[in-house]
Amino acid sequence: MQRVLGAVFLLVGLALTISGFYPLAIVYNTPTYTADAIILYNSAFPTLTYDESINLYHTRLYYQINFNPPTADTKYYYLVEAYNVSAKTMWDLFFYNPSTGGLGSGVGAWIMEPNQKFSGVEIAGYTLIPWTWQRNGTDYMVLDLKADTQPSGWLKVYIKWAVPPPPTYTITVSATCQGLNQQIIIQGAITPAVGAKPITITVTYPSGLTKKRYINTATDGTFNYTDPDLTATEKGTYIIQAQVDTTTSQPYTLTIGEEKPTPKPTPIPTTAIIGIGFIAIGAILLTTKRTH
Repeated sequence: MQRVLGAVFLLVGLALTISGFYPLAIVYNTPTYTADAIILYNSAFPTLTYDESINLYHTRLYYQINFNPPTADTKYYYLVEAYNVSAKTMWDLFFYNPSTGGLGSGVGAWIMEPNQKFSGVEIAGYTLIPWTWQRNGTDYMVLDLKADTQPSGWLKVYIKWAVPPPPTYTITVSATCQGLNQQIIIQGAITPAVGAKPITITVTYPSGLTKKRYINTATDGTFNYTDPDLTATEKGTYIIQAQVDTTTSQPYTLTIGEEKPTPKPTPIPTTAIIGIGFIAIGAILLTTKRTH
């Protein structure tokens, strides 16, 4: 009996000692399920603990998620929103393997502005980081947060499905050109304004020749294109259009006419020359004094 008790105490003591040195028990957070989303986090920034090994404040939030897609081929996408962020914060969203403790595929980005959005599907106004996946059944994810200091502000992280169609944009486009064999300069803008948005510009020449150019919008949604190789080499009407995703602008027409000829001096008629000669002779005769 004494040996049995000793063994029991020994095992309990070992368990307590190990758990004391290795407090690795993971607490899984329960997401909030809505009609079209799984909300992982929607609150003020959690408390981060300073980690000397990385010289950053750091925390991880673990989630057990029940993926119950409407259809077998449903793709999920993530959205991260941050409001009034006081410190530069990096977030990462990983799949987690509880049997090995390892992290699987994931995405992440720096939250640089006080109010910023990140999205795994294209939504106007969101910073775009395409990343979708298919899941069914129980799975696990980790939300990893790092910052230079403890951030304040509001953080929302959620997963959605029923991906909406790409947004439609209002596109304005115009062009200028000084004449034949001169550069065609193209300007425009998209609304809502999205920066770094790919734009396809198509220029159709009077002969039917088409040239395409590819640029990105500025942060305010505007674009401006100049290229020495894009010149008006033909007389007639040019048609310029800009395309964003599936939205194409109304055609803008630009008419290029003849080069203006260098004006030549108008010749003086022969009769006028003779007349001018007679006028000169008459003036001389009238102004010359007679001598006797």
